This record gives sequence, structure tokens and C-alpha cells, in this order.
Amino acid sequence: MAYRLAVDRKVFDAFPGYEAAIVYASGLVNGPSSAQSVAWLRDAEEEARSRFDRDSLKDDPHIRAWQDAFAKFGVKKGKYSASVEALLKRVVSGKELPAVNALVDAYNALSLHHVIPVGGEDRDRLASDLELRFMSGAETFDTVSSGEPILERADAGEVAWCDVEGVTCRRWNWRQCRRTALTENTRNAYFVLDRLPPYPEQRLQAAVVDLEQRILRLCPAANVTHEVLRT
Repeated sequence: MAYRLAVDRKVFDAFPGYEAAIVYASGLVNGPSSAQSVAWLRDAEEEARSRFDRDSLKDDPHIRAWQDAFAKFGVKKGKYSASVEALLKRVVSGKELPAVNALVDAYNALSLHHVIPVGGEDRDRLASDLELRFMSGAETFDTVSSGEPILERADAGEVAWCDVEGVTCRRWNWRQCRRTALTENTRNAYFVLDRLPPYPEQRLQAAVVDLEQRILRLCPAANVTHEVLRT
């Protein structure tokens, strides 16, 4: 069954102007990191280092917006970061991003280039429709700690993506679970691009088009569609 994504109205009410662009891709033929996907990563890293350093990164309006959003649902400053901030911090410190597989490389490079949180997961591994909502604290999260698989519980009040089986991505876009991770065997996927004001809507639209083009560059026979979840 082709499950879909939704955002709880309470999230929209708490974070006015939030939009989630969802790209659905079917008929994928993913594989190991390729010369193309690694080139995208390295080019995006070089671009990021030319645009940011540790100080200027803190002043980016979209990075600040995500810091404020995390603080609003109880995250202590500096403890956890939106995915795009974590990627940029690693890159501006001089480190390379690991090459994971072709599709993961593609969306990580795109996240750096557009300075926007982007994640991708295996749609076939969902257990129901997926919703971004405030957690009760009872929801489980399938992750790894010290190299061993464990089940954590979400914090009460945190914003996370969750289906009937548990959390797929904690703290909005901070960390994805093991269950729905994109692998070389993924054939159907969804990708989430998160926008908070003042990030321009036209930049979100450009990022969606860019992602769709990269997916089709890697998987020419794929079927790619998108929708934007907003109030």
C-alpha cells in the first residue's frame, strides 16, 4: 500500500508558515555511491565552505529559525540540531560527509546546496500513513547506540514523524530510524524538505525541482511526484 504523509494541525498552529514539501518516488533502482553522487557531495561541500564559516553559519536566517523551533519544543540550545545545521557544521569544520548510497548522497548534497533540511526514507517500510505531530512520550524509536540496535522513547512534547509502529524521524528532522532507512534495495521512497520562514517559498520550490532532477538522473525510469503540506 502506498502510504502518504501528513502534518498535524497543531504543528502548523505552533509553527506558523511551516511547509513540508514531499517528493514521492517509485520504481527506483538505488545502488552504491557512484561517481556522480560523490561528485555532488564534494561540490556541495566546497560551495558550503565558500559561503559559511562557524560564525556566519550562526547568522543564517533559516538556521536560526530551526534553532528557535527546536527550543520551542524543549530542546536545549546546542544539544540537538536540525539536520541541515548538523551537515553544515561538519563541512565547515573541514570534514567530508560519508558517501552512503546514491540517493542518500544526492539528498545530502542538495541539503547543503539549498541550506534546507532534507531527508529520504523507504516508503515500503512504513506501517501506516506517516504524520508529523507532537509526541506523547510513549512512542518508540528504532536506533543504534554504541553500535548496538536499541529502542528509545520519544520525549513528550517533541515534534517527530510517526506511524503506527513508531517514530521514523526524531526531533522533526534530527535523526532517522533504522527501519525506514534508504538502502541500496529501496525501490519506493519519500523525501521531505522542511521550510520555516523566512526561507523563501520559491527557494523551496527550486529545491524540489532540483531533487526531482537528481533522482531522475540516478534512476531515469522512476516515477516522481510531489506535494506541499501547508496550512
